[in-house]
Amino acid sequence: MDLKILVAGAIQVPAPVQIGYAGNFYFQFTALAGHFDGEGSIINFASIPKPNGERALNVNAAIVIDRGVLNAGNQYAARGQWYQFASNMCMGLWRTNASACNWPALYPPY
Repeated sequence: MDLKILVAGAIQVPAPVQIGYAGNFYFQFTALAGHFDGEGSIINFASIPKPNGERALNVNAAIVIDRGVLNAGNQYAARGQWYQFASNMCMGLWRTNASACNWPALYPPY
């Protein structure tokens, strides 16, 4: 998939990925050549149950390119992107099953 990330609200940065694996409650993307995090970087997504019966989106990654002091800013920006991603997924679920839409939160909390 030829994903693109918006930087500063307008600049599109290429982020080509392929699906590494997928299941009912999880999937993984593997970065391809040209991805800003470096070819071979991976990101995992999982819908995990919380004690109160809701679900949370767990996101973790292994990044090939270490950007040093910029990593903290990168993580902050990614958190916002993945929160929006979770919200979009939730809205898609809601259209077919409103009770499924109860997990726009990210886990672990920062």
